[in-house]
Amino acid sequence: MIQIKIHTKSEVENALLTVGVPFGKGELQRGGGLRLAFDGGALPLWWEERATWPDGSVKWIFLHTRVPAGDNELVLSTTGAKADNRASDEVEFVNGRLQLGGMALEISEDSWSFRTPGGSWELAKDSIVSEPELELRRTPWEIELVEASAIAPLIRLKPKDSEEGLRVDQFLRLDPVGERLIYQRRMTWHKPGKYYLLSAGARLVPGRVSDEEGSLLISEPGKVRINGAPAIEEYPEGRWDGERHTLWVEKAWQRSPLEIAWNKRGVQLCFYPDKAKPLPVLGGTSFRHTVHLTCGENAPDVAGHEVVFSLDPAHVCKSGALGLLTPSAEDTEAGPDFPGFEKALKATYESGRLSQLSTADKEAGPVVPLEEESKQDRDYFGLQHYGDWPMPWGAYSSEKRMYADNEYDVAYSYFQGFARYGDWRFWEVAKHSAIHMTDVDWISLTGDMRFHGYYETTEDHGHARSATGEMGHYWTDGYWMLYFLAGDIWAKESAIGVTDYLVDYFVSGDKNTMRRNWGEHSERDLGWPLVSLMGTYEATGDKRAIECARQITAYIAKFTSDPDREIEQETGTEEQPIVWWRTAMQDGCKPLMFGIVMEGLERVHRATGDETAAFSIVNLARFLIDKMWIPHQATFTFGWHAYNRKHRFWRPHHSIPLFVRGLGYAYELTGDKMFQEVSEKAFHGCLWTLYDPESGGKSIGQKGRSMGAYVAMLTDWLRRDQENARRSIPAATGASCEWDSGVRTRL
Repeated sequence: MIQIKIHTKSEVENALLTVGVPFGKGELQRGGGLRLAFDGGALPLWWEERATWPDGSVKWIFLHTRVPAGDNELVLSTTGAKADNRASDEVEFVNGRLQLGGMALEISEDSWSFRTPGGSWELAKDSIVSEPELELRRTPWEIELVEASAIAPLIRLKPKDSEEGLRVDQFLRLDPVGERLIYQRRMTWHKPGKYYLLSAGARLVPGRVSDEEGSLLISEPGKVRINGAPAIEEYPEGRWDGERHTLWVEKAWQRSPLEIAWNKRGVQLCFYPDKAKPLPVLGGTSFRHTVHLTCGENAPDVAGHEVVFSLDPAHVCKSGALGLLTPSAEDTEAGPDFPGFEKALKATYESGRLSQLSTADKEAGPVVPLEEESKQDRDYFGLQHYGDWPMPWGAYSSEKRMYADNEYDVAYSYFQGFARYGDWRFWEVAKHSAIHMTDVDWISLTGDMRFHGYYETTEDHGHARSATGEMGHYWTDGYWMLYFLAGDIWAKESAIGVTDYLVDYFVSGDKNTMRRNWGEHSERDLGWPLVSLMGTYEATGDKRAIECARQITAYIAKFTSDPDREIEQETGTEEQPIVWWRTAMQDGCKPLMFGIVMEGLERVHRATGDETAAFSIVNLARFLIDKMWIPHQATFTFGWHAYNRKHRFWRPHHSIPLFVRGLGYAYELTGDKMFQEVSEKAFHGCLWTLYDPESGGKSIGQKGRSMGAYVAMLTDWLRRDQENARRSIPAATGASCEWDSGVRTRL
């Protein structure tokens, strides 16, 4: 029997919790049973399988339950019996109506209503004004009961047709005990072009309307007008509290502008108020809002309430579902095996937000705690920007504030941090970074994914954006973790869209497509697609993804077997010559880009046993040590560049976390002590440089996404050595024991 501890903190009794839980290979068979208990008693439970391991056992489930108030420890156990406790047969959705006890949701042609014993809410009108004008693709709806749970059923309303236009997609989750409807609305400019959002809103009518008029306008982060009064500096919740009815908007000031206005006709929720400046939007972009609508005596307490949770780090890390990880062991009697690593990694995660970002005439300010958002620089916030990472002023030759588009998959790094430490702040950062990628950075029209851009197209989330992605900037792990842990279906769709885009790109390419990506741009232009494809394969078993990944792997093996031959013989055609420029194992080679390639190859090898992947990892590792390792400084040359010669003189330690994993895996493959010794020296040599790390998503992604995997290998080596040392000690037989009289006397 497998037992998993889930720690919860709730201010409300019988509160709703929805969460994904991973299992290790073979721990839960498909169709197996689960039991959730608190203090020995069973809790209500609905769950479904979301992913499986290659052997068919369950990898991820998503569950619904209700938890007691206070700080508590729940225990989820496998039962060995056939699953019979999902209660899906209690939920019926017939003719647009879902009834659960005294609660009902009714969906009509263009609106919906939610009724409970304590009150009701109705969507009376939904509107968007955009220039140039786009046809609104909102109804007719395709209605789907996505999660048939009696605890918290989930329904999706999306446009039936997929034609171009301004699309509105909705998820409605019912919380019967809390008398709450969790209403998620996403608007998407599903047509190429440059647009301006002028206004967007919904009129929501509570069962008891207000006799008074009032308004809360958050025109920008930190600037608020209440009932039309002059603006003041304040950071309020976005909520309206009426008689037995409450409306609450998630991250209202952080994702402003936003306005809530109320009168006898109901509550006007302005997702983008017409009082704000027109918002530039590029076709393919989406924005979402999450709203709680509550009824009854407890309406103010339930609106905005979220159960804070953490999963047992020992179980999550051991499962392997979030990659190769070990728990931190900070709270154990022995303490962590590598305290310098724990200090460096924690410092990296904690460095995420600054009080002042650098500008043309100001230096960056100090780090601010992640949870103290009102003290952080304003450029972290706003509907377009929240969840992304501002770059230092002047980055990539820009003369404005630009954003990283979550480069190196910052969300995945923070999800791993949450898995290891159970720190809710890391969960919040990971969640909203992944939401931003899902909505703002993913291109609905093509399935492609935008990147930070250069020069005039450096990312501002408005009209200055890259028209397409760039092969050196793709990832899917953050999307998949948002889906598995938080149940975000839009994130799943984005991950699948990126994967399909990459597969189609390589399948439709010619024989030189991979060469051009590898040699004309950089080795990461095959590394990141490889990592992205493996993220989806590990999540879904997608055969197209693994086939494409193995084709990329085969080319890398061909190149690394004899780079000179490849460059000298493969010159392209007269019409389309190949210009080898920034190339692995050649001019322009950068160890940090090796790191992405080696991670992708490692994941291919672990999943399939493909020997060409192992062959390439070893070749790349040998090159790193033979040509770029500087032993007395315990670091590597940043890059060999004829184009950018200053890189030859950089000796950064801070980029080592991204590729030390590859050196470690080379040792795992070969047993060659050289790989082990260099990787350990480089690892320990870099840690001190990370105690006061550079702030920013790119830096956090580089350090956080791979270093934990190396430490997992390092921990395994340590355990093996300890076990071998124990076994080398001869067993005591007592035959050679001699008693000393003095000792005997003292005894």
